[in-house]
Amino acid sequence: MSEDFHERIARIKASNPIAQVARRLNLVQSGQRYFCPSCQAAGPSQHKSPDLALHQDGFKCWKCGEGGDGIALVRLALACSFLEALTWFDGGESRVRNSNLNVRLSSTTTNNNIGYPLRPTETGVSSIFHGGPRPIYTPTLERNLGPVFQAFQNALPGSLGERYFKSRGFTLEQCQRFGLGYAGPGTWPHGNRDWKHGRVVFPSFSSDSELLNLYGRACEDRVTSVPSI
Repeated sequence: MSEDFHERIARIKASNPIAQVARRLNLVQSGQRYFCPSCQAAGPSQHKSPDLALHQDGFKCWKCGEGGDGIALVRLALACSFLEALTWFDGGESRVRNSNLNVRLSSTTTNNNIGYPLRPTETGVSSIFHGGPRPIYTPTLERNLGPVFQAFQNALPGSLGERYFKSRGFTLEQCQRFGLGYAGPGTWPHGNRDWKHGRVVFPSFSSDSELLNLYGRACEDRVTSVPSI
């Protein structure tokens, strides 16, 4: 039986202690701390002492404030997306390290080279499109977002959602790498926000790799005139 999304995250976190992750990433260590790959990337040549500390549940940089679990550390060190970080843990180091996709989400974002999904304190994804996406959060869905997220991802290939992203210059491969999905008509959990052409879906994760919410952007009427794929 194949593992679901939450099971995959739990397996990766349980089998990859944070110190082991730091070693695999070749972070430079001095004493009990490491040079932060975000604010101290130049290492000891430009910084007197390291500020990134490891703890039982993850890491914390006492200089720039970055922190989170092992998955967040991979995202920070490799400037990759959440899903690319999962691929890295499962043996796809070369694919992630050699990736040349570098999305600038917003000129106002503190770190312009982050990969989607966004952390709750970061902004910018909706600036790629026109208007902000709407969350599907409801108390009844709070503990069951994983299967919904998976279903929306599976629905993207060949859908109006794929045509929507294509009209904005995104390939299916790029969309899948960043965890984007599609909610067809009648499938959006908020019935009063359902849309005749469906919604493209964006996941949001915490720095501890928890799926916090899903956001949807309605596909406009003109997307139906985009050539089929």
